[in-house]
Amino acid sequence: MKITFLIRSLDYGGAERQLVLLANGLHQLGHSVSVIVFYSGGPLIPELLKQGIKVHSAGKKHRWDLFGFLCRMISIVRAERPDVIHSYLTVSNILAIILRWFCHQAKVVWGIRASDMDVTRYDTLWKVADWIEKKSVKFADMVIVNSKAGMSHSAKRGIQESKLTFIANGIDTETFKPGIIDQDLRCNWGISFEEHIIGMVARFDPMKDHTTFISAAALVHSEFPSLRFVLVGEGPAGYVHKIKQLAKSVGVADLVVFAKTSSSMAKIYRSFDLMTLTSEFGEGFPNVVGEAMACGISCVVTDVGDSSLIVGSTGYVVPKSDPVALAKSWRKFLTLPLFEQKEFGKHARNRIVKAYSAQRMIKETEKTLLQLI
Repeated sequence: MKITFLIRSLDYGGAERQLVLLANGLHQLGHSVSVIVFYSGGPLIPELLKQGIKVHSAGKKHRWDLFGFLCRMISIVRAERPDVIHSYLTVSNILAIILRWFCHQAKVVWGIRASDMDVTRYDTLWKVADWIEKKSVKFADMVIVNSKAGMSHSAKRGIQESKLTFIANGIDTETFKPGIIDQDLRCNWGISFEEHIIGMVARFDPMKDHTTFISAAALVHSEFPSLRFVLVGEGPAGYVHKIKQLAKSVGVADLVVFAKTSSSMAKIYRSFDLMTLTSEFGEGFPNVVGEAMACGISCVVTDVGDSSLIVGSTGYVVPKSDPVALAKSWRKFLTLPLFEQKEFGKHARNRIVKAYSAQRMIKETEKTLLQLI
């Protein structure tokens, strides 16, 4: 089988990491795999190249570089002649429909990675893309959805049930596993070994609701003098500044570390005592929850997307946009004896290994695509 993946970029992100994991896995199973990105230079590209997977960049220069970009995309797809074009995320999904007219033998498989998105929170272009995606889904041969919440939302949007396939994300449990705490990392954050960390890994975006995290931090910090908070992610400077100003206004600015994502995310998860995800809407299968759990770190998550399904009984689930409930769950965990905290972590890893392994996701996807073609 020849499969070409299509995605905007290969920067650090949940969908991007899943694409790399799946592409490498299918390549190792003997399939011919290539990847097309809109923009070159993503930090995840070397992970594909070292496996011998071809990565093509369409060399998009900016948002409005459209005609030349599309011509380059068409040229690449014609040269690859894939059996399957597997796109990830809204704009790539739309583009895959256009490309199939220049590669008639290819089946188009969309990847939907979110659930109930609140498009009113984004700009006009985002809203237009969402509308076009909804109208053009009838031209896709299959839609793979990575969460049960996403399946339900897709059905409500009118996508034919016969086109929908649910394949949960997979976690690389050999990369994400328990290990020693990286003291250099903590030192870079200005956090001592004696202090405790509640962390969140999420891009700075309204969907992730950092406001609730900061508000909960303000409620508990005085009760736990050794507690620090780490927010790992990147996003628009204006939005990051807004969150920093909020931390300052509620008196926790000196306790919150803003850190960037890296190629060593397992070290970051292992440095946490507790992982939190405060998503308010749109979440599908949040990789960061599964990755943290695979590292033996318990999670407190909002009841959005499949977060509660992933965590199960190995952590805590709270209502969205409720800092009081979030703070209560933090207190509950932090006051547990250390051995009970460790037991939660062990159960979390076991849950991921049994239910959400990378091998399961790769084999399910292979079987699904082979049946399609």
